[in-house]
This record gives sequence, C-alpha cells and structure tokens, in this order.
Amino acid sequence: MQAQLDIFKEPILVDPLDYTWIQSQIENLTDERISRLVSEWCENRRYLPPELTKKPGFWDNTFTPYLVEIMDCFSVQSDVQKAAFMKGSQIGATTGVLENDFGYTIEEDPCGYMYVSADKQLTKLSIEVKIDRMLQSCNLQDKIRPADEKSRKTGNTSTKKDFPGGFLLAVGAQNPGRLKSMTVRKLRMDELDSMPDTLGDAGDPIKVAERATKGFGDTRSILYISTPLVLQTSKIYKEFKKGDQRYYNIPCPHCGKYQILEFRGETKSGKRYGIIFDLDEKNNLIEDSVRYQCKHCDDQFYNHDKTDFLIKGKWVPTATPKEKNYRSYHLNSLYSPVGMYSWLQVVYDYMDAWDVVGDRVKDISSYRTFWNEVLGMPYEEKGEMPAYERVIQHRRAIYSKNEIPNKYAVKEAGSIIHLLTASADVHKERIDVEIIGWCKYTKSYSIDWRHYEGDTEDLYSEDSPWQKMREMIENEIWVADDGKRYQIQLTLIDARYRTDTVYQFAGEYENGVFPIMGRDTPPKTAKLREFSEYTSKAGTPAFNLNVTVYKDRLSSFFRRDWNEGKLQPLGYPNFPEDYSDDYFRHYESEYKQTVKSRKTNKIIGYYWVKIPGKPNHAFDCRVYNMAALDIIIYYVCLEIFDFDGINYIDFWQWVEEEEPYFTTG
Repeated sequence: MQAQLDIFKEPILVDPLDYTWIQSQIENLTDERISRLVSEWCENRRYLPPELTKKPGFWDNTFTPYLVEIMDCFSVQSDVQKAAFMKGSQIGATTGVLENDFGYTIEEDPCGYMYVSADKQLTKLSIEVKIDRMLQSCNLQDKIRPADEKSRKTGNTSTKKDFPGGFLLAVGAQNPGRLKSMTVRKLRMDELDSMPDTLGDAGDPIKVAERATKGFGDTRSILYISTPLVLQTSKIYKEFKKGDQRYYNIPCPHCGKYQILEFRGETKSGKRYGIIFDLDEKNNLIEDSVRYQCKHCDDQFYNHDKTDFLIKGKWVPTATPKEKNYRSYHLNSLYSPVGMYSWLQVVYDYMDAWDVVGDRVKDISSYRTFWNEVLGMPYEEKGEMPAYERVIQHRRAIYSKNEIPNKYAVKEAGSIIHLLTASADVHKERIDVEIIGWCKYTKSYSIDWRHYEGDTEDLYSEDSPWQKMREMIENEIWVADDGKRYQIQLTLIDARYRTDTVYQFAGEYENGVFPIMGRDTPPKTAKLREFSEYTSKAGTPAFNLNVTVYKDRLSSFFRRDWNEGKLQPLGYPNFPEDYSDDYFRHYESEYKQTVKSRKTNKIIGYYWVKIPGKPNHAFDCRVYNMAALDIIIYYVCLEIFDFDGINYIDFWQWVEEEEPYFTTG
C-alpha cells in the first residue's frame, strides 16, 4: 500500500508502516530559529504608498544602502545591545530604521517594545503618522489586538499597540512615571536632543528609560536616534562618542579610494576637498557647477553619481566603544539619495546661512540649522564676551538717544527699523529700561537706555516708577527721520526681584507686557530652547528665558567685523553717540565658565558667571530684548504661517511686505 504526502513539491511515496523515514525526519529537526534580517524583512514585506514618499513601491535597500547595517543591528541574530544614530535630515532614517524595526518586531521578534520621543504630543504624532501608516501599508494592522466588545478595552491606541507575543508602548520623555513602570526588551529613543536634561527627582530621562531594559541583560536592544543640536548639551553626540563611531565611506568614481562625504574638508597639507561650486558675475549660483572634489585624486563627481557609489559604500568604525556591543553611526545629508535632498539644494541652504562672497555668517539661525540638519553635527555655541574696547566701537556718531535713524539703517543694515521692543530690570529704587529698534535679520539700533527712579514696591502713586512705565508702554511715540511713527510692540520685565509686583503690573495688560524669569538651561517643559511660556502665580502669562543661548548669541554679534560702505553682518548692534562709557562696561561684567564633574573631571556644562561688583543691567536688558524679538517672531510664525517654531527668513519677508509695526500718519 502506498500513500502520497502533498507537503513536498515533488511527490514522495512512503510505506505507512515504515517508521525509519519518520525517524530520520525527526532526527534532522533543529532547535535553531531561522529568522530573517531586518533588511531582508523590509524588502519582502514593506510597501511605501505614494502619499508618504517620492519613491513609492516595495522597499529597495539599494536606494538607501547605508541604512542596511543599522537596521540589521536590531535583527534576532545581532549581538548589538546599544546603537546610536546621529544624523542629518532627508536620509530616510525614520522610515528605514524606526518603522522597519517595529514591523520586523511584530512578525519576527515579538517582545515588549518602548518608543520614547521628546514629549507626549510628538510621541502621539509619531505613532499616528509613522507607525499606523506603516502597519496599514504592510497589511500588519490585523496583528494588532482590536477592541474587546465586552470590556471596551483595545490594544490599538495612539500610545499602545498589543500584538501576539508583545506590545508597543509610546511614551513622552517628560513622563517619568510611565518610563519607570514598564519592563521591555527593546527601547527606541527618538529626537534625543529635544528631550529635557532632567525629570526632576527622577533624574536623566535616558537613564530612567534604560532601567526598563535591565531585566533582559545581554538580550536587550537600545537605539538612540536624533539630529544633534548644541554641542555643549547634545545627548546624541554624547552617545555617539560612547560607541565605535562609524562613518559611511564611499569610493571615488574616478580613483576608487574610499572616503567620508564632507561638505568642506581640508587635508593636513592644506588641500581643500568636498562640495564646490561657482558663481556668475552677479554672485548668483551656477546650478550646474555644484559637484564634489575627491579628497585623494582631486577629480570631481556629481549628485547623480550617488546611484553608483552609495551602494558600494561601507561603514568603518573609528574608535573602541566604551561599552560592550555598542555601535554608533554618523551620517550627514550629503548621502541623501538621488531624487531626495540634492547637493544643489545643500548649497542653496548654505548660501542662505553664509555670505560666500564676504566669507562670513549671514543668518546665525540658518547657519545653526545647516550645521545640525545638513551636516548632522552639533553646533558649538561660543559665548566669551569681547572686551570693553571692542564693544564700545559699536557706538555710532550718526544718531543720538531716542532717534530712529531709518535713512542710515537702510544703507548700513539693509532695511529700515521695523519694530521696537523694550525690556526692564527691576531694582529696589529704580527700573532700568532699554528700548531697541530691530532691522531685518536682527541687526539693531539701541534707541534709549533710561532709568525710572522711585520705590518699585509702589505700583500706583503719581511718582511711582511703574507709572512712568505705563506712560512709556501706552503713550510714548517715536518718529523716525523718514516720518514713520513707532510704539513699543512687546515689553519684557525681569520678575526675579519684586516678583509679585511685576506679576501684578503685567497682569494689567491683556497682551504686550510679560514677566520673565532667566534660566541657565531650558526648563524641562520647553518646546523651544530659547524660551517657554508658563502661567505666573498671579494667573497671567509669563516666560522662562534660556539666557545662556542669548548671551552666547550676543557675544558672537559683538565679535563681528563691519567695514563701513558694506552691509552690516547679521545681528550687528548699534548704539547712540551719547551713551556713556559706563553703559558699555556692563557688557564685560560676565564671563563664560565651564562646569566639570567632581567625579570624572569632565566638562558637563557651560554657564555665564557674573563678576562681583560689576553692574550687568544693560547686558541683561539687551538679552531680554533679544528674547522679546524671538517671542514676536515665534507667535507670528505660529499664527500667520502655522509653523511651530522660529523662522527668521519668512518672518522678515512678511514684515517687509506687510509693514505691521509702524504707521506713517
């Protein structure tokens, strides 16, 4: 009697009484688990719909080959326990690493999985935009547990996904309770540099989250991923340095020698390499001229050559990791595939930030963004205040206090003064006030430095300094030399002294007057590193200011050179001829000091320190005015452009077109 087994492609005839064959099959069984790599899984299972990508269709590893090794760090076969990915933008990292990693986890390696992003709202948005769409496009939504009709509980929310053998828990980094309460094998921390430095008594959010994986020992899997921000405080840069510091090396299409793509490079002999380009007679970019000069042979190649050389690239470690099985990767946006972020666009973004003719910074904010998002590197804030002799050179003979020199501003700064802000520093028996006029791209003219004498606890008497403040805010008008009329648009008042009085005074105004508190670092709830809004004890709006950022920025403004006859550089400050020498002494009253760990003696931060006995009130007021301008820009960007951030270029273009902050009557 013969039987046919259909489980084989080719029919095999077996005698059902012959147990020898069955025994041989059992003996050939293995206890090894055969699993795909993440990079293999995504090529078999991942589909990218047209609404999510410029290159729709099934996933193709040859499009972003530099992501393959990073993805495979999180495969079942990998012994990598930690990986850090410090990156630029437009390189496919979120789609290629985070989304593929989670899809792979559901099908190939189910377990407890925690996704942590900077805050609760950003975390929910990431799940809804990235994860939910990935599940749908890959037909994985059926793996997620639906709602139970009886209990009405569901395993599919914006913060949790239950699937066979595991779950995804999405947590904002500002929620220490949830970070501490879970145990997971896989931890993914996204936008690391936007996370708070500390969670109060809970401590460092990275350390808090890592504790959730300790129960899994050598089988745990942790990923840190972020675009870096400021060098002194960058979390992703610190993690990158702990790993083996890998860079993606590509072969030159001409000489074949491997190298890292760099925007600007220089060999030990002084030879330049990297992105090069040409300008026409009007200093406009010749688009076809953008190319890359090889570090080794000086030959040149183009953006379209990426199709060939990216797939031949390889990751090369450059350091010994400080922890076992810790890989770290750096990738800038020059590697962005053909059809995404081109070298031409890189150069245009560079020219928005850097004056290539004058070889100096054009827009400090754009330059910082270029450094972070294109080069994928943390930006070093340099803030040592220059000497008094250099600061006083910004005193100008062209105008006096309470004059608005628009005719000169157009020639020197490139625009009229568009708006006025004021700031106040409160003392026991006086209020110091500075009024500043702002030109395009934060070039400025100080309009007045004044003092309102009197008891600052007295809010309402006729001689009260606060009464003089009211008169200035509500009624004072400045007329420029071209006839334009100005009032103060925003006033910030330091509330560290006479706090309740300042809150009460500011509470009289529905808008335009706010208390402030200066801080050396951003508060943990801050969305922006420059400032954050809070509600005062009096129930009125107020702002925390990161004074370190503004002092760093101001010190760099004072160090910039200007040759009369040319336009002033970004942020260049001007002061009236009748400001006293003592006024300028305020700007050398502080210095920047490094803070080192007592245990390791390593630098852990930088802080501005006041020199005892030297007044710094003008310095403080200037910092507050810089913040006042940023606050105005932020809320215009939010309300007019629907941007949740500061965009100087669009703001100043809008101001020049609409002229909203002065009248001509």
